[in-house]
Amino acid sequence: MAISASAVWEVRTDGSDTNGGGFVTGASGTDYSQQSSAQLTVTDGACSASTTLTSATGGFTSAMTGNLVYLSSGPGWYEIKSYTDTNTVTIDRAGPTATGMTLNVGGALATPGRLSNLPASKNRCWIKSGTYTITTSTPGPSGPYYQSSSINVVVEGYGTTRGDGTRPVMSAGTVSSVVLWRMACTNRPSHFRNLEADANGQSSVDGFKHNAAQLRGCHGCKAVDCAIGFATSDAPNVSCTATGCTTGFGSTIGMFCTAADCTTGFSGRGGSNSTATGCTTGFKAEQFTRGYYVNCTAHDCGTGFLSGTTAQITQIATIGCISHSCTTGFTGGGAETYQQSCATYNCTSSTSGTKEYGDGVSVFTADPCVDAAGGDYTLTAAAHAEKSATDWQGETWVSHIGAVTPLAGGGGLLRVGMSGGING
Repeated sequence: MAISASAVWEVRTDGSDTNGGGFVTGASGTDYSQQSSAQLTVTDGACSASTTLTSATGGFTSAMTGNLVYLSSGPGWYEIKSYTDTNTVTIDRAGPTATGMTLNVGGALATPGRLSNLPASKNRCWIKSGTYTITTSTPGPSGPYYQSSSINVVVEGYGTTRGDGTRPVMSAGTVSSVVLWRMACTNRPSHFRNLEADANGQSSVDGFKHNAAQLRGCHGCKAVDCAIGFATSDAPNVSCTATGCTTGFGSTIGMFCTAADCTTGFSGRGGSNSTATGCTTGFKAEQFTRGYYVNCTAHDCGTGFLSGTTAQITQIATIGCISHSCTTGFTGGGAETYQQSCATYNCTSSTSGTKEYGDGVSVFTADPCVDAAGGDYTLTAAAHAEKSATDWQGETWVSHIGAVTPLAGGGGLLRVGMSGGING
């Protein structure tokens, strides 16, 4: 046997990395993991390579069924499967042969790194809001999070109530040359949700990294001042933010994401409905043969959209994108550029050095956005009127370019049309 796939782990700043740390959803007992201290601590735990765990001091109760117990001589965690009496419980698999063990039932763990390489698949890990500062580059207690085992796992942050979307912060402290949140497991739909990585001014610190396209990437996460905020292979990043990074989104895909004040906002496979603001370069095809950006907005950047200059780059495709108040709107950098239903406003230059394909770039005569400086890229009625009279590639421009703002009234499917517009 093994720890159940239904086990749920808990990390809190006031916990302990030798606590039980988890509870199995649906078990008959009481969840003692969502508290700072262990429910039971004894120092005379005993086991003889069997599933029977005993303590002469005692203190076990039937309510502990389903809680995880940490054994100091394991070392590691076991699931309490059943209760016999105050001195005896049954655990999920054979424990160590040892006496005089410290055992802790219940109580949250103290550091996200302690969750590295969990012993069971399909587990969920909850991390309560707060700042977790690492003191070592080695994954594990007080270190970064690293999952290398080929298992399914979801690691998610929260504030007061699980699922409320509040992000806990993992800070690099004084540690450099490290990846703070990393999934290296393959062919498993593991992902991070609502977490933050802060390089804290240290060099060569990456925020989030996945090593396989099959992984689900990051959802609602944030990277601050990292070398690379999100480096997640082909795994998608959804509703994530990179701020002050050298590269916000590296060899990855960004959907509904934002890069702010980065040297390069997006540099990889591509993305959709994303925004780069205050970046030296907003969107760049750098890592792969082709980069595709659909319905994206570059605002107040040096260059909005740039094809890479390295030999392996053959094309960047921008569809329904806008450069707003950038020095250069769209440029090829020596590589081919396909532009469909794109536009600029208040850019000094538009397509210098670009080998253009598609219908190219249109120019708005007035600010098309409701409040670009405030982050509202919704097109004004005047912008709609201006472009509704323009027929691009045989199809009337009807709705939207740039990053998507939800349609009024909600509902309905979003469709990227030939015009690059978003239609309900």
